[in-house]
Amino acid sequence: MKKVFHAAFLYCFILMSIAPELMHAELLVKPSVGYGTPDQQTLSPGWYYGGQAGCSSDSPLGQNGLFSLAASLNALWWGSAGSYSASGQGSAELSLGQGTAVYRAGIYGAFTDDRLSSANPSGNVRLRLSDTINNPNISFQLSADILAAFGEPYDMGYSTELSASFLWGEVVIKPLVQVSVATFEQSLVSWSFGPELGLAWYPAFPVSLDLSFIYQEDLKTAVKTLQFLTELVLQPLPRLGFSLSHGAQWRNWQYTGDAAGEVRINLISTGSFQNWFFVSGSVGYDSGSVGVSDWKVATGLGFQL
Repeated sequence: MKKVFHAAFLYCFILMSIAPELMHAELLVKPSVGYGTPDQQTLSPGWYYGGQAGCSSDSPLGQNGLFSLAASLNALWWGSAGSYSASGQGSAELSLGQGTAVYRAGIYGAFTDDRLSSANPSGNVRLRLSDTINNPNISFQLSADILAAFGEPYDMGYSTELSASFLWGEVVIKPLVQVSVATFEQSLVSWSFGPELGLAWYPAFPVSLDLSFIYQEDLKTAVKTLQFLTELVLQPLPRLGFSLSHGAQWRNWQYTGDAAGEVRINLISTGSFQNWFFVSGSVGYDSGSVGVSDWKVATGLGFQL
């Protein structure tokens, strides 16, 4: 566990110091302590300790180019279970502006290792190509992804996404449509289609709302799944912010879901450093006999420079 955190911190500090010409670099550290259970059926509630470490940097390439690097790690140690769960992601992205168009090519990686479950570690590497056309009040983006995965029911994934963003009064509206397919050993195993709608509003204080609906069909098991995701973020006061999220999926007339929320109180804010206190909570549920499947509450501090 300590080796994982040490590697993440080392990578972040190296990333922030390798080039003096970096246009922008950030480091995020967010330790926390909480109480709850990751599995209501088999584990009793207990204390857990968590942490998040992340870093990002942007380096200009000429007048119209930009090279971006980012990495993050999340981990939880459950004392009652004597085990941990961890997930991480990283990316490298190159963008080039030509007139009103911005072309991007990026490589993204992610992994999950949950020792509290019987599942093996899983992860993926994804290549994304995108083209964005910007205008004063509206922009369009078309992107395509190729993904290679391990520890999942599929080993390859392909998707395309068409999105737009336009200004309507004080509201920014962001519709999106995505189509994806997944294969295992060159055989099609699932496909999905989903529209998404994002709303951002900036009256006296910032408000953003994202809604998405995704339909997926597993061709091997003939299971059809409908997913609904929503996220709300608002900051009514300079030192006070809230975030709420909820995700649910219906499968064979049964549904599961999870909801989470966080209250953030900004403590210190300067041009190069931010510090805040937060309280968060989450709950997972199942419409079957399980009821509440897991729940957690946590508090901690965040540091960003």
